[in-house]
Amino acid sequence: MTINEWTLKQLRDAVTNPAGAVAKYSRLETHLSQMIASRALLPGERLPVDKVFATQIGVSLGTVQKALVGLHKKGLVTRAPKRGTVVAERQVGEHDVYVFRFRDAETGDLLLPKVRTVSVTEIDETGAWSAFLGTDRIVCVERIMQISIEPPVYSQVFIAHEHGESLLNQHMDAFAGFSVHRHIESCHDAPTLRSESKVRLDKFEGRAAQQLTLPEGTPSLTWEVSSFTVGDRPASFQRIQIPPNHRPLEFRRAYGD
Repeated sequence: MTINEWTLKQLRDAVTNPAGAVAKYSRLETHLSQMIASRALLPGERLPVDKVFATQIGVSLGTVQKALVGLHKKGLVTRAPKRGTVVAERQVGEHDVYVFRFRDAETGDLLLPKVRTVSVTEIDETGAWSAFLGTDRIVCVERIMQISIEPPVYSQVFIAHEHGESLLNQHMDAFAGFSVHRHIESCHDAPTLRSESKVRLDKFEGRAAQQLTLPEGTPSLTWEVSSFTVGDRPASFQRIQIPPNHRPLEFRRAYGD
């Protein structure tokens, strides 16, 4: 399936209308991203050959190629010789909502942790999460994850209040099987497209120590994940704290890997 004339008109308008200092390739990339997120462009839909596409929307070949390379890096399209550019499939399976995962040491099978949400609150505390999200109005989803008899892992997911307000005051049972990433994608058209991670040696303090019943100052491996959505805008900030003597953690480069 190829894109229709209505879609081409929308793209022409997006790149030809004045937009200050924003480069045409950036406008094209952003508008295509929004179309994919809103499903105006569906998985498997084929874009015209680059030269034809450029002619159809009235821009240079370089503008089209730069925009499509940007979409490819974000995992929104696939580009291959002779196949052209195709909107990528976004089929999210049960393992794909995790940016980290565990495997069985003997079989190599993926192990899904048991996840228990312990609180969903609006917080006043600021930190790396508020700096990343660009707002002090934050909703925090606090969870404990565990696999079998392994020590539990402490997790916090921070999202902007506008994305998390509907989650407040719900009973914790409502969060069985809940995914923050799926929530902000389905309810706010903000699919998680990529993430950046930082890992450091840290220690359990305050709420994290209390939830895992650990002494204050217990060493932890702390992993912070900044996730981005369409237009490379902040989507969520996750902090995971892992206690000593836990099974190896497998980091993931992107959702769906």
